[in-house]
Amino acid sequence: PSKKMYVVAVTGTKGKTSSLNFLWHVLTAGGYKVGLVSTANIKIGDKEIKNWYHMTMPGRFLLQRFLYQMLKARCDIVLVEATSEGIKMNRHVGLYYDVAVLTNLFPEHLKSHNNSFEEYRAAKGILFKNLMKLPKKRWNGLDVEKLAIVNGDDKNADYFLDFPADKKFSFGEGKTSVGVDYKFTNIVEGQFNTKFNLEEENYELALPGKFNIYNAMPAILLAKHLQIEVDKIREGLKNCTVIPGRMERIEEGQKFTCVVDYAHEAVSMENALSALLPLKKTSDNKMIVVFGGDGGGREPRTEMVRVVSKLADVGIITLSDPFDTDPQTINDFLMGKAVEFGMEQDRNVFETIDRRVAIRKALHLAQEGDVVLFACKGAEQTIVFKDRVEPWDDREEVRKALKEML
Repeated sequence: PSKKMYVVAVTGTKGKTSSLNFLWHVLTAGGYKVGLVSTANIKIGDKEIKNWYHMTMPGRFLLQRFLYQMLKARCDIVLVEATSEGIKMNRHVGLYYDVAVLTNLFPEHLKSHNNSFEEYRAAKGILFKNLMKLPKKRWNGLDVEKLAIVNGDDKNADYFLDFPADKKFSFGEGKTSVGVDYKFTNIVEGQFNTKFNLEEENYELALPGKFNIYNAMPAILLAKHLQIEVDKIREGLKNCTVIPGRMERIEEGQKFTCVVDYAHEAVSMENALSALLPLKKTSDNKMIVVFGGDGGGREPRTEMVRVVSKLADVGIITLSDPFDTDPQTINDFLMGKAVEFGMEQDRNVFETIDRRVAIRKALHLAQEGDVVLFACKGAEQTIVFKDRVEPWDDREEVRKALKEML
């Protein structure tokens, strides 16, 4: 099916889902019907489906089924989140993509790549390596150019830009000596928005955090490549007010701020907390974080705990996805690290296996003007244990707990 649509594949360590949702809104505002397959959500035009599969990149048969449904629904463009794990398992085979996007690259998920950052990077690189090997298309009456869009501020940008493409766009603040093709400037971070300039144009996101500029840039650059008017690009960016489970505010009339985010390691946790700290009403108000670690041989979250101990006032350690590891073992490890980094057990850091209990503990500790971050799960629809998979949605559980309180 992807041979008959314009396909964008987005890879990277962080920001993929956010970038895809910015792309969806901007391209939709530009007049296209767009399909989307991401960690948090699946869209066929305006129809949205929750991703129940606990897989960022579905297996080949399931992915092709979604692509066929999108083709039948007359989608013009398809956006797919591509992971190193999915590429390693050849889930990209049969995906005829025209644009490859890199959001960033950090040393995460290395366990499944022989603990080698080079192997992890190479898996991501396959997406760019194969770009020009795929058949060229005729789409909307035009010959499609193969396009690579890369975060030029990433230390590994040159690795991905070295692969051939008809056109290559790099973006960022120009932090590296190489520089970037598209440099954003004049960044103004608000509590609920982010403003910046790109060349002579001004843009505004309806979401906080400078990191979201990086997530939005692929949408702006692809829209420009497709000759979408600037006003339509601005409209699409402003329409992206909620990315499921990504800095998603939960409002039930409470007098403190509640946010659900997927942050599950050090960099994303620091980005989330740094963006949320200005939302505290006064310096005396608290930043409360509910967080956890994964089992199944995934990396210990030592650095994430270090960030929480540095930026949060209260931490509550709880279940994330234990897989085949004893949940208490994970919690004990995280608690040990929290104490090592200066937190005090049962005073400003607590622990419980039951995530429902952890959510309610955080809400009961929260006072007017505080900020509560529910991290690590985002919009995931399940919790995976050794012997079962349980339905779960942080957002629904937080809403339910707030209604019980109010």
